[in-house]
Amino acid sequence: MSITSALTTKCQTTIPLAVRKYLKVGAGDLLQYELQDGHVVLTPVAKPDAEHHEDPFYHFTEWGGENDEEAYADL
Repeated sequence: MSITSALTTKCQTTIPLAVRKYLKVGAGDLLQYELQDGHVVLTPVAKPDAEHHEDPFYHFTEWGGENDEEAYADL
């Protein structure tokens, strides 16, 4: 299936309904663009789990290793 959309004068476009349905995305969702051999791969960014949605540190994974858990367990 081939779907097209136009760019506005501000280089914006509307993602066609069929693509939004296929990716299961809507207003406010994040999309990732990956450049591969002259093509762009569009992928929805995974939504955080509901239990982590309110946790402001959920996305800071650089301190999430086993050693960090152990070192900071008493804090």
